Amino acid sequence: MNTNLRSIPVITLNDGTTIPQLGFGTLAVQPDRESTPANIETTAEIVSLAIQAGYRHIDTAQAYGTERGVGRAIAASEPRWPTRRSPGSPKQLASPARR
Repeated sequence: MNTNLRSIPVITLNDGTTIPQLGFGTLAVQPDRESTPANIETTAEIVSLAIQAGYRHIDTAQAYGTERGVGRAIAASEPRWPTRRSPGSPKQLASPARR
């Protein structure tokens, strides 16, 4: 699939790092928000499809129950802008590990 990531606006964080403004949210991926083996696999499949479609900003949180599946999908791909939120904080932080 040919996607033009340059057309997606970016947000510049306080440290100068940029992330895509358009992100893929995982809040509604699992209706029960439980981190079961089946839900982890489902989340990994869905997030892998999002990455293949061109998403590079994946939103997850511990409360969503999607962290393991998102991690599995990221590990199997090469996203450029993984982000994370600190527990109890709505502020997003850039992860310099895989840019």
